[in-house]
Amino acid sequence: MGIDTASTGGNHRQVRQPGNGFEWWYLQATSRDFYLTLVCHLTSIPGNRADEPYVSGTLLTQANGVEHVRAPAWFNSDGRGYLKASEYVEETAAGWSVQLSFPKTYVEIVVERLSDPWRTGNRSLIVKCGDDETHWSVPMPYARFRGRAHQMGRASRVSGWAYQDHNWGTAPLLNFFDCWDWAAASGPSGTWVSASASIAGQPQAMGVHVGADGRMKETGPAPWNGPRRGDVSRIAQLPMKRTTYRVNAATRIKYDRDAFEIHSRTGKFFGIQESLRQVSEGLADLRSTE
Repeated sequence: MGIDTASTGGNHRQVRQPGNGFEWWYLQATSRDFYLTLVCHLTSIPGNRADEPYVSGTLLTQANGVEHVRAPAWFNSDGRGYLKASEYVEETAAGWSVQLSFPKTYVEIVVERLSDPWRTGNRSLIVKCGDDETHWSVPMPYARFRGRAHQMGRASRVSGWAYQDHNWGTAPLLNFFDCWDWAAASGPSGTWVSASASIAGQPQAMGVHVGADGRMKETGPAPWNGPRRGDVSRIAQLPMKRTTYRVNAATRIKYDRDAFEIHSRTGKFFGIQESLRQVSEGLADLRSTE
């Protein structure tokens, strides 16, 4: 796939008619006992229709286990960031700022960008179906976060590592992908990003490591599962989310999200992995946990 640092597309809104495509912004903040994912949606994951913008969040902590929240949202005047009443998820000059209530936890963190952005394959991941195309840009591959998690009347300090990307396409998601597997894990020496996808039955895969010094190098996908197991190994994996999205009467998308921890010669990394699969009409109807 390749990487392109000359132009990332940033976080500016790209899809003006959401019924014709899909678009979302993804942010994760992870540490040993704190795994947070936030997705700011212009559309749902599949796209296909003009949804109302919303924020979906998943939080995994030792104290409260897995918690989910879904909240309505809207754009700032410049087309970036989302707001909800007095709580917000918003891009700042330095990175991101988050204040959001989960059922048992109130989260307030500040994210500071540490590396330059990048973008897959010469500005476009896939071009298909005439002029239709889909994009994956990474405005914030490597970042630090700090803040507080308020639980059971007590505030605990939290800190760790963060990553943020931006996905959009000019047609519904299934026009491009049959399935995908993706992961990002960050630690003191940088961020590992891995992605593999099937497009009309044809596999594509990539891996990138962004160092603490901001330097990037391409690697194989999922290095913790590959031949270098002696250098990078997975030691834990915890489920965070299991969702199905109904596309039409015959097609659904099964979407899984897991937290994981890996150890390498350069330190411990804390990450999130996601997978997406088409499923048939006969599969049992799983309920969304957003």
